[in-house]
Amino acid sequence: MIKEKFLKLIYDKLDNLKIDNLYLGILIKSIHFNLPGMCLFVISFFQKKYAIISLIYVTIVSILYKYYNNCFISIIENELLKNYQHLRDLNVVDPVLNMIEVKINNRNRKYISIFVFIFYYLCILTIFVFRFFF
Repeated sequence: MIKEKFLKLIYDKLDNLKIDNLYLGILIKSIHFNLPGMCLFVISFFQKKYAIISLIYVTIVSILYKYYNNCFISIIENELLKNYQHLRDLNVVDPVLNMIEVKINNRNRKYISIFVFIFYYLCILTIFVFRFFF
């Protein structure tokens, strides 16, 4: 029940933007592709308060991944792009699967997402700790 209410709140806010779902879905998907790099950059080079905000953001996203059993940003993208199957099928981890020559399917996406996230989280946590506590 809470899961649906949270997503409905987001959809309602996005609907108020008065942007066609195609363009909004593409915009969110492009931001989604860049978010890990942006957070890594902020944690690596910005002031401590912004690094903390990025770390909190990454932690919240990981909790929501566990809660929804999928990335909530992907869920939103998929809903916005439901009428555009070729765009809907593109996932943020697909380039990684393609690079390591693994078949692109939902099962492999889930495994690589978890693996990449754990590696990513350990990296940003290490950078954060060494930057601000050593």
